[in-house]
Amino acid sequence: MKKLLISFLTLIFYTSNVFCQLLDIRFEKEKDTILRQETILVYPISIISELGSISKDELKKFTLKISVDEEKSDFPKSGYSIHFDTVSLENLSKKYTLFITIKSDSLQDRNRNLYLNLELSKIDKPKLLSLNKKNSTFNLTIGCTKSLNKYNYLAYIGTNFDLVDGIKAKDLFFATNNFVPPQLKKSGFGFNVTLYGNRTLSLNDNLGVVRYTSTIKPIGGDTIRIFKSEGTKTINTVSDNLGASFSPIIRIGKISDPSRNTQLYLAPQFEFIFRRKKITTSFTNINLIDSSEIANRPISNTLIITPENETIPLNIYDVYMGIFGLMLKHENDNISIRLQTSSGVTYTYTAKRNNQSNSLDSEYDRKWNFSCFVRAWITEPSSGLTFGAEVTNNLFKKNSSLPYYNVTLSKAIKLSALSAFFAPLTTRTSSPN
Repeated sequence: MKKLLISFLTLIFYTSNVFCQLLDIRFEKEKDTILRQETILVYPISIISELGSISKDELKKFTLKISVDEEKSDFPKSGYSIHFDTVSLENLSKKYTLFITIKSDSLQDRNRNLYLNLELSKIDKPKLLSLNKKNSTFNLTIGCTKSLNKYNYLAYIGTNFDLVDGIKAKDLFFATNNFVPPQLKKSGFGFNVTLYGNRTLSLNDNLGVVRYTSTIKPIGGDTIRIFKSEGTKTINTVSDNLGASFSPIIRIGKISDPSRNTQLYLAPQFEFIFRRKKITTSFTNINLIDSSEIANRPISNTLIITPENETIPLNIYDVYMGIFGLMLKHENDNISIRLQTSSGVTYTYTAKRNNQSNSLDSEYDRKWNFSCFVRAWITEPSSGLTFGAEVTNNLFKKNSSLPYYNVTLSKAIKLSALSAFFAPLTTRTSSPN
């Protein structure tokens, strides 16, 4: 009985090897990672096969195909094409290569995964052959080249926001930022250079009800009539700015250690800003309240008619020297936060204005004031979305100009990626039909 059982088990084992043989057909790699480009990328995939002593007649009865695992894959079908249909096992070489085309895409939000499976199809009634499932799956990760893994050399383009009457996009914002970190040695230093163009928030000052001269009319002879009105006076100030900033970056012991996610540096700031400023004065709720007659001859006080709406343009040049400054930098794979603040002296050059004619002379007045400055940048790496804000204000002196506020929302782009915009048309690769 015992011998009979052994013989029966041996027969089962023999038949399972003859009629259910596992084929050694597998992907050369179990997984791989590539970076998606803004041009077409062709990626090769190799299949290794060791078919042993299986006859060609039996191999003819099987074909090998590749299927996409839809449940695991999150790479859209529109983003790739597989250049492979099926192949007979008879024609399968020891190393068979197929190709996948990863289509170009300038909008890349995150890493994607594509899972491929090897499968056998029967043509006739063959022996029972099957694949070793352990080696028949391949995972291709398509990395996002747009993810900002470093934040040192970036360009920004977006919009300014005017928050006076709610959140409103207002005009173009652009900037470039180049941060060169300090050298590794303790006494090392780097620098930060920023070029930008922005618009500050509109600042509305309501001065209440004000009396003013609204009209002067001749009434015959040597007499004129002066009309006095009163109304609510509002002054609106807005400034379009072009600026260039330079800051030496100096280490402060262990808190500036580059291995830390959060670092603090000494960062004196030197900045030049050209401001195209517009001051608009307007009166509302106007009421005529008085009139008087005077002789139409030279008088001691010059009479000036105040317009109901008036805009005065000013070109202002600010030279800012922030002797004492700090930069706080917190960066990881998920976010970049940079906060820079400084205090120092601002020299302001403004064209002289003739109070009688409202004309601008070619000469410039120079004033100075103690000033403070704060600027913040917050960047999300996958999308490149960047929120920025800055405040500049003069201190101590009563004749200090109004503070400048700026809020922006922009997209950060690697400076190296801008080269695609300037490439000759003849070098750009067209997509296949």
